[in-house]
Amino acid sequence: MLQLVKNKPNGILVCDMNNGDIAVIVAWTRAEYIGYIVQRYGDALITLGKPEGQRWPDCFRPGQLTPSCRVRILGKGEMLVVI
Repeated sequence: MLQLVKNKPNGILVCDMNNGDIAVIVAWTRAEYIGYIVQRYGDALITLGKPEGQRWPDCFRPGQLTPSCRVRILGKGEMLVVI
C-alpha cells in the first residue's frame, strides 16, 4: 500500500538566520510570501527585488515567528533573477 505523505519544507527556521543572510521563503503563515527573497537586517526581515518592500521589523524578537516560518539560505554563487 502506498500513501502520499506531505513533506516538511526544507530549510531552516527564520529565527536561525544570521544578520546579513539572504534566503528564499519556503514556508510561511501566508502562502503568497513563499518564494520571496529576503534578507535579515538586524532584527528585521526585508524582501528584496519587490517594487514595494514587505518587511517584518521585529520578527527576530522572541515569540514573533512560528515554526512554520522557514527559509532556505542562498549559497555562494546562486543566481537571482528578479521578475
